[in-house]
Amino acid sequence: MLDRTPPTAAALIFDLDGTLVDTLDDLTSALNGALSAHGCAAVSSARVRRWVGDGAAALCRSAAPDADDARRASLLSAFLQAYREGCLNATTLYPGMPDVLNRLHRAGIPMAVLSNKPHEFTLRVVAALCHPEWFAVVRGVMDESERKPSPSLALHVAGTLDRSPSKIFLIGDSPGDIATAHASGMKSVAVTWGFRDRDVLQDARPNWIVDRPEQLLEIPELGASMWRD
Repeated sequence: MLDRTPPTAAALIFDLDGTLVDTLDDLTSALNGALSAHGCAAVSSARVRRWVGDGAAALCRSAAPDADDARRASLLSAFLQAYREGCLNATTLYPGMPDVLNRLHRAGIPMAVLSNKPHEFTLRVVAALCHPEWFAVVRGVMDESERKPSPSLALHVAGTLDRSPSKIFLIGDSPGDIATAHASGMKSVAVTWGFRDRDVLQDARPNWIVDRPEQLLEIPELGASMWRD
């Protein structure tokens, strides 16, 4: 049985792409489909990995930096349609993540998802791959002004969870996630299994860096060391 002693942390907010789920192949496929339809050269998954994290519009800007506004808007529309059709073809939860999320949920910790992915795709991916009881709140971007590192959505999620920002750990794989935590008054946990290298994450000065999902359970401030089967 799990020890039900309340943990130190009141709540957790997870990034989605590169943190909970590996979306790289589906993002690369959708982007290359859109680029091909616009007569542009395909890009490698390694390049997409570097570009992911700032939203769909930023991804398309990186892939076609010389395009004018009209062409870039058309590329974005094509990418969104391609991703709408294939966002679950190869996307999976990272190994070890289901067990960690189950343990956190069973310990009674409120959890949420906050992504720079468009809201419709955030909802679809979470609904398809995650247990419906894991997350009390799931939010993606509905307006570009909301995207991380703006603290607006993070603070909105904190309010929905009815938790003080200082009692929330924001877990993500990018400097933008770390900056969001800092701007929101939250604690930051950087994960290295996603889309950014460890040195890039270290430069952003997170509170913690973890290399495997199960290490989330070892952060003393989460109180997870008290939970044992």
